[in-house]
Amino acid sequence: MPNAGDQDYNRALDALEAGDLNAAIEATESALMSDAKDSGYWQLYSVLLAQAGRLEDAQRAKAKAEEFGLDEVDALLMKAAEAGADKKWNKAVTACEKALELAPERGEIWASYAANLIEGGYKSDALEASAKAVELIPDEAQVWYLRGRILRLTERHPDAVEAFEKAVELEPKLGLAWFEKGMVHHLQEEPEKARSCFLRAQELKPGDAEIEEALNIVSQ
Repeated sequence: MPNAGDQDYNRALDALEAGDLNAAIEATESALMSDAKDSGYWQLYSVLLAQAGRLEDAQRAKAKAEEFGLDEVDALLMKAAEAGADKKWNKAVTACEKALELAPERGEIWASYAANLIEGGYKSDALEASAKAVELIPDEAQVWYLRGRILRLTERHPDAVEAFEKAVELEPKLGLAWFEKGMVHHLQEEPEKARSCFLRAQELKPGDAEIEEALNIVSQ
């Protein structure tokens, strides 16, 4: 099972790809609390701080990454994260492919690859990559969430529900998985199941406008 730092690191990458910069920063800070000498955590932190406009802090974080030695694979993952944040999906996909040539056994690379493939419109490749990711790191809730999202976007709704159920089994407070599961039930015309999922998502993230809108739709 991934350690706490790696789980926070993966959560930060997911938040970055979802456009939630503050959540990504918080998750990376949690990862650094678990291991303050991990160069990959510091490199991601430097990227996030730069995007937040905290340039001096970003330079200090980059220096820490260099101090603790960032390897080539982690550097490529960072390039993928940066490109994904800028919506340069093909560039991100290329960085992931180069990382996979060096370390095909690392599930987090497959997860990043899958996330960027689906955003770039490469649906069948994204399905294959996400399947490989859950095969390599089956105890990571965020990877099952990603798998479920890709299945939803490719209209494989029953499989998507199963993936989201696995995600919330591993991490019951993963609000995004509850919300996405509700979306699938809504698409399957199962309003009560959808409403139950949206209510759980609302408990975890009160005041979220998107959740409120979804609840209003299924309550009509």
